[in-house]
Amino acid sequence: MTELTENQAPAHRIKVQMGYTRNIGNFESVRMDVGLEVDGRPGATPTETFDKAADWVERQFVARFNQVTQELGVK
Repeated sequence: MTELTENQAPAHRIKVQMGYTRNIGNFESVRMDVGLEVDGRPGATPTETFDKAADWVERQFVARFNQVTQELGVK
Protein backbone atom coordinates (compact mmCIF):
# COMPACT_ATOMS: atom_id res chain seq x y z
CA MET A 1 0.00 0.00 0.00
CA THR A 2 1.36 3.40 -0.89
CA GLU A 3 1.44 6.23 1.62
CA LEU A 4 -1.66 8.41 1.77
CA THR A 5 -1.32 12.05 0.94
CA GLU A 6 -2.69 14.73 3.26
CA ASN A 7 -5.86 15.11 1.17
CA GLN A 8 -6.49 11.34 1.13
CA ALA A 9 -5.94 10.70 4.85
CA PRO A 10 -9.10 9.26 6.43
CA ALA A 11 -10.20 9.90 9.98
CA HIS A 12 -8.25 7.38 12.00
CA ARG A 13 -7.42 6.22 15.51
CA ILE A 14 -4.08 4.66 16.40
CA LYS A 15 -3.33 2.42 19.34
CA VAL A 16 0.29 1.65 20.25
CA GLN A 17 1.34 -0.67 23.06
CA MET A 18 4.71 -1.86 24.26
CA GLY A 19 5.33 -4.49 26.91
CA TYR A 20 8.14 -6.50 28.37
CA THR A 21 8.51 -9.18 31.01
CA ARG A 22 11.86 -9.47 32.75
CA ASN A 23 12.89 -12.46 34.84
CA ILE A 24 14.34 -11.19 38.14
CA GLY A 25 15.31 -14.60 39.49
CA ASN A 26 13.89 -16.90 42.12
CA PHE A 27 10.88 -17.64 39.88
CA GLU A 28 9.80 -13.97 39.93
CA SER A 29 9.36 -11.49 37.12
CA VAL A 30 8.51 -7.85 36.49
CA ARG A 31 5.99 -6.96 33.76
CA MET A 32 5.63 -3.45 32.33
CA ASP A 33 3.11 -2.32 29.72
CA VAL A 34 2.63 1.17 28.34
CA GLY A 35 0.04 2.10 25.74
CA LEU A 36 -1.55 5.09 24.08
CA GLU A 37 -4.63 5.46 21.90
CA VAL A 38 -5.00 8.69 19.93
CA ASP A 39 -7.16 10.13 17.18
CA GLY A 40 -5.31 11.38 14.14
CA ARG A 41 -5.17 15.13 13.65
CA PRO A 42 -6.97 16.51 10.61
CA GLY A 43 -4.64 16.25 7.64
CA ALA A 44 -2.26 13.81 9.34
CA THR A 45 -1.70 10.42 7.77
CA PRO A 46 -2.03 7.24 9.82
CA THR A 47 1.74 6.76 9.53
CA GLU A 48 2.42 10.22 10.96
CA THR A 49 0.03 9.60 13.82
CA PHE A 50 1.55 6.19 14.51
CA ASP A 51 5.10 7.55 14.50
CA LYS A 52 4.23 10.24 17.07
CA ALA A 53 2.34 7.81 19.30
CA ALA A 54 5.06 5.14 19.06
CA ASP A 55 7.74 7.68 19.97
CA TRP A 56 5.79 8.76 23.07
CA VAL A 57 5.12 5.16 24.14
CA GLU A 58 8.77 4.17 23.72
CA ARG A 59 10.06 7.14 25.74
CA GLN A 60 7.55 6.52 28.54
CA PHE A 61 8.19 2.80 28.55
CA VAL A 62 11.97 3.10 28.83
CA ALA A 63 11.78 5.75 31.57
CA ARG A 64 9.20 3.85 33.64
CA PHE A 65 10.83 0.46 33.21
CA ASN A 66 14.21 1.84 34.25
CA GLN A 67 12.60 3.47 37.28
CA VAL A 68 10.81 0.29 38.37
CA THR A 69 13.83 -1.99 37.92
CA GLN A 70 16.05 0.50 39.76
CA GLU A 71 13.59 0.67 42.68
CA LEU A 72 13.51 -3.13 42.81
CA GLY A 73 17.30 -3.36 42.58
CA VAL A 74 17.17 -5.42 39.39
CA LYS A 75 20.29 -5.35 37.21
